[in-house]
Amino acid sequence: YVYGALRVMLWYRARAMQVTGEKDSVTDKFYIASVANTACYGGGMEIAPGARLDDGHLDLCLIDPLSMWGAVTMMVAAIRKTVAQRPEVHMQPTRQVTIAPEIASEVWADGERVAMTPAVFTIAPRAIEVRFAGDA
Repeated sequence: YVYGALRVMLWYRARAMQVTGEKDSVTDKFYIASVANTACYGGGMEIAPGARLDDGHLDLCLIDPLSMWGAVTMMVAAIRKTVAQRPEVHMQPTRQVTIAPEIASEVWADGERVAMTPAVFTIAPRAIEVRFAGDA
């Protein structure tokens, strides 16, 4: 996972986008616009430390433009679980957010490409019932 991220950092640059949440809208360049319902990406890299599956909202994480070195140090912060302490990181809880980049981008979820932008992300509290072995 880390190797793949490092390869992407060689060419990836921040993108202009409009991000519209419940309360406001912002148009700017961001390195990452991530919508999370759990704290970590694959490999345990933390992107949204306050995110919980059962809290009824999504956690929007916007990261300002970064240099390649800045991206490397951000990845280290994700591994160390200190991303939220970085001044380039902006967190916002929301129940719905629309992300519309100037140039269409891929949307990834759980390691799979699932759609293209613009994309709307909405939380549906208690929409999935989970049962464990032994539940009656």
